[in-house]
Amino acid sequence: MAAAEPSAPCTHCGLPVPVSRRETNPRLPQFCCFGCHFAFGVRQAGEAQGNQTPTDLSSDQTPMLRLGIGIFLTMNIMVFSYFFYSRDIFGEQATAGEGYRQIAELLSYFLMFCCTGVFVALGLPLLADTVRILRHKPWNINANTLILIGVIAAMGLSIVNTIRGHYQLYFDTAAIILVLVTLGQYLDGRAKSRATHQTRMAIGSLPQQAWVKRDGQILEIPADELQINDVLRIRPGESIAADGIVVGGTSQVAEAALTGESKPRPVGENDSVLAGSDNIDGLLWVKAIRVGRDRTAMMLEELLRSARLHQPPIQAFADAVSRLFVPLVLVLAVGVFTWHTYDGNFQRGLFDALSVLLISCPCALGLTTPLATWCALASAAEHGIIFDSGLTLERAARIRKIYWDKTGTLTTSGMSLLKIQTTADCSEDQAIAIAGALESASHHPIARAFADEVSRRQLTIQSPQTCSLVPGVGIKATLEGEHWQLGNATGLTPESLAASLPLFSPPSDQRRSLRSAEGSDSATLMASQGLAVYLTRDDQIFARFELGETLRPDAKAALDQLRQMKIKMHMITGDSQANAQPIATQLDLSMEGGLLPDQKLTLLQQAHHETEKGTVGMVGDGINDAPTLGAADVGIAMAGGTDLAHAAGNIRLLTDRLTHVPAALAIGRQAMTQIRRSLCWAFGYNLVGLTLATMGMLNPVFAAAAMAGSSLFVIKTAQQAGQIDTLFAVEKRV
Repeated sequence: MAAAEPSAPCTHCGLPVPVSRRETNPRLPQFCCFGCHFAFGVRQAGEAQGNQTPTDLSSDQTPMLRLGIGIFLTMNIMVFSYFFYSRDIFGEQATAGEGYRQIAELLSYFLMFCCTGVFVALGLPLLADTVRILRHKPWNINANTLILIGVIAAMGLSIVNTIRGHYQLYFDTAAIILVLVTLGQYLDGRAKSRATHQTRMAIGSLPQQAWVKRDGQILEIPADELQINDVLRIRPGESIAADGIVVGGTSQVAEAALTGESKPRPVGENDSVLAGSDNIDGLLWVKAIRVGRDRTAMMLEELLRSARLHQPPIQAFADAVSRLFVPLVLVLAVGVFTWHTYDGNFQRGLFDALSVLLISCPCALGLTTPLATWCALASAAEHGIIFDSGLTLERAARIRKIYWDKTGTLTTSGMSLLKIQTTADCSEDQAIAIAGALESASHHPIARAFADEVSRRQLTIQSPQTCSLVPGVGIKATLEGEHWQLGNATGLTPESLAASLPLFSPPSDQRRSLRSAEGSDSATLMASQGLAVYLTRDDQIFARFELGETLRPDAKAALDQLRQMKIKMHMITGDSQANAQPIATQLDLSMEGGLLPDQKLTLLQQAHHETEKGTVGMVGDGINDAPTLGAADVGIAMAGGTDLAHAAGNIRLLTDRLTHVPAALAIGRQAMTQIRRSLCWAFGYNLVGLTLATMGMLNPVFAAAAMAGSSLFVIKTAQQAGQIDTLFAVEKRV
């Protein structure tokens, strides 16, 4: 089943506007229901109150004024209607006199006048809304149509009886129904707006001004006028106005509004930062790399807006049922009225038909899916998980098998220094400082690993006097007149390599592992499969380093959560089988290594044929993962991934937390579960309610109140679609 077509957002609550309610003029406000239209008018009145005189009755103020007039007149109708119930209370003898008839005639016209006022105040807006919809699409009968039919029927009969002098009047019923329906739809509109706006990301926190260095001066300019490569000054307490790279200073940045990470992230030179993040405690100089609408925060806002308007396929089913439901209710009401009238009980036929019209709640069918979808999308976004559509949300709920990329996904991107062994003539810090100095002129991944270790140990390195690369071997450089070399065993003579082996076999209690020395138990080592690099001087070895990949700290926790969700997993990588096997073993994953991008794609396509349709996911980050991310039912792109991977993925993770993968799938499952529960409630409510109304066991006033209560209940339960706090609580402990 195809996803429902996108639509414009409601001006009041932001939910999709049904086709039948869309304005032909895009400049006009768009509303998904009468309640949002009414609530928007009330809100506008409140915002404009300070700018208007007490006698100004502008159209912005009329919604609340109409509701107030309607309630006031209805209260009068209810009070004076008790006069006509005196016959039931005191008997016919108490109402047989001429005085009673004169008072009854006067009051009946008074009630007719009051009820007409209620209809003008509250009924005409409903009528105008219904006529506009029918003009756009004839025979598109909605819930308001049913309400108006019932109210007009009750009022019409009461007016005829008033003129004829028959005092079987239903003005109170008609007025109360209009007040309850209008008030209920107003509360619906407010609740929908609150549900959607409370779960929005804090995108609006982007700063409006920025301090930028130009021509040697620090200038304050509007953030929208920033250009790529501008250098921004970010003082402590200020927000960052553009995505960029730190070119000076160190600090901590809070990114909770964008990534959901509650802990500040330390940043220094060459680290990336996002617009909308808050600088906490240090002065930063940031070179802008994305400005204007290209900033991550703005792109996420647009992506989230687009996702909200693309509803999942289950919405098409709910819409189809709603279109059939209203005409069926109308036919049922006519049938009930005709049956009782033919049986000689006109009054009961009218009341039962009114109850049938009013107890039905097609709004619950149409409201459940878009509201639950939006709450789930917004909740995910608050935690740094961006779905590209409601269709992806529904597909995520069906995922039963996930393929994992290895490098940069299950493991940290780049290489890490895993182990160091030194001779007695050289300390660890000395070896790291010399190796860092040699690699300072290189951009090789190995150079980055040594640079990170130099930074972690806060060592000072010297600049080499001469430096040259030896292809396939390593790097040579001169430091203080001494000739050093850092490279693999290819550059060593067999004699020097053999002589060094006993030097690197100290007692076990003296062996040093960098990761274990740091006390990071969560990082799993690959020492046995690491890349060996030797530091030598004049063909004498002073240190041996092992470099390799390390698992992400939360990799095991993420996979354990997925296994609890009954999801099968498989690792596919372009790395060799020998290098990838230790990772697969430690994570208890089946795997295939040495795969080219087209082979990964073939493997994924084969999985589509072997598994249930729509149940295969892929998690990756690199350029070579883009084809498989696009081919999967749900492609999940990691935060550190390439732009191409992000474009191909259906879900973007704004952090490198792997536990966000099971969280994303859990959000999908929770949303679909909540939607199905709400739809079951809507069907069950209407089935029971219509049955009782048809049997004459419901008063029309109670039916109107129950309809409003049902809509509010659906709104409340839909807000639970994105609540998976348990998973996020687990990942915070990792």
